[in-house]
Amino acid sequence: GIARTATDKEARTFKFAIQAALKKAVAQDEMKRIQAVFSKYDKDKDKLLNKREITVFTQREYNFTIPEEDFKAILGVLAPDGAKGVKAEDFQALKAAVGVSRERAKDRERRAVREAREKEMAEQKEALQKTMEGVVSALKEAEQAVTEVHKTARGLPVEAKEMKAPAMLARAAEVEEAVSAAAEKVAAAVKQVEAFGADTEVDEELTKWLQIEKKKLVVQGKAHDAARTRAAAMVDKFKADANRKDAAEVKVVAAKVLNALKKYQASKTLSAGALFDEIAKGSDTFGPDEFVAFLKGLPEPEAEGEGEEKK
Repeated sequence: GIARTATDKEARTFKFAIQAALKKAVAQDEMKRIQAVFSKYDKDKDKLLNKREITVFTQREYNFTIPEEDFKAILGVLAPDGAKGVKAEDFQALKAAVGVSRERAKDRERRAVREAREKEMAEQKEALQKTMEGVVSALKEAEQAVTEVHKTARGLPVEAKEMKAPAMLARAAEVEEAVSAAAEKVAAAVKQVEAFGADTEVDEELTKWLQIEKKKLVVQGKAHDAARTRAAAMVDKFKADANRKDAAEVKVVAAKVLNALKKYQASKTLSAGALFDEIAKGSDTFGPDEFVAFLKGLPEPEAEGEGEEKK
């Protein structure tokens, strides 16, 4: 048992020795490779890599030129106190510094790209906002027109109480014209809303903003059109009421005219033909003007009860 334990210990020791030797060999090979690269670019063989030699090294090995500000920082650390260049033992540190400089350069490039994109987005948004201002202005103008005509239409029933049918019809035509003018403004504003951003290639990050803003404008346009529709409906009702009132008034007037004609015919003991001749004044026909003129010449109708008082 003791012999076996000793054998195992020697085997482990031997294994560790082999691993250490291999690591040392690898390290030595790596150092040789590093030294070879260093020597390759140490053109003046002064055991130092000066600024020009470092520049050639980074351009050939990394396709990269160290920015001047980084170069000053690197040489300030690896070649201090006015040293002519970087020593071989600092070559690994130089490579690490070049890696840092490359990353910094990439960061600058990424930042430049990002800033350019942000600037483009800002300019695009500003242009869209200016366009949107025009759309908002058109919507406000439409809103004012619709609000005014809606208010007028709501007051029509009150106006109707003091109006005869002809005046109502004239008022209806007047308000209808205002409704049509408001409708044109709403339609023009809605058209601008539909066109807003439609033919513009918008950056992906602006798309959501544009969709939200356009949706707000669409809602406003629909609200104005709905108010315009309500105003038009109120005018239509007012117009229908006017037509009904007109028909009723015409019926009353017709009854009064017929009654006046009958009274006149009876008072003069005229036949229908004789009454026609008086109205036409001997002509075969008569028109509205002759008929109105005849009616104006009829005696004023007596007030109710007036005949009885005279008796």
